[in-house]
Amino acid sequence: MSNYRVLKPVPHIDKLDAGDRCTLKLPAGGTVEGIMLTRAIRIDESLLRIVWFNDGRSYPVSLVESWTDFCQFVGGWHDTDNDTRKDQS
Repeated sequence: MSNYRVLKPVPHIDKLDAGDRCTLKLPAGGTVEGIMLTRAIRIDESLLRIVWFNDGRSYPVSLVESWTDFCQFVGGWHDTDNDTRKDQS
């Protein structure tokens, strides 16, 4: 048995599921990472998301790169060792 975990990239914030790892770029620079608990959608005509991490942090995320007052989605990763969903490619 391997001690390594296999992570599959998740290309878009809307394809993330609870338990997936997520990296966001902060408006002031820098990044935050965490394990996503859930997200809210359909805010401002579906251009904003609110992401909650399993440690209680939450961040507003914009799908529009020019909206610099909000976080931007950098990337996500799904742990394939616990994969119970169908391939989303």
